[in-house]
Amino acid sequence: MLGLLNLVHFAEEYEEKARKALENATHPIHWYSFAIVGINLTGHLLTLLKKYKLNSFFYNSTDPLDTFNSLYGK
Repeated sequence: MLGLLNLVHFAEEYEEKARKALENATHPIHWYSFAIVGINLTGHLLTLLKKYKLNSFFYNSTDPLDTFNSLYGK
């Protein structure tokens, strides 16, 4: 569910980047599954979070979910 929330946030808040990523995902030769890559990205971010590699992003965060979502657009 978190991966889906991240993808929705990415599409809504970073519309231009999301459109470009989707355009790249549908390339006839170099295609990839946009949703699966997004879910894998969520998994990778969770791993980094558990290893305390993202502490600087969350130090002054008032909304941890919004901060986590914003990492998609970075």
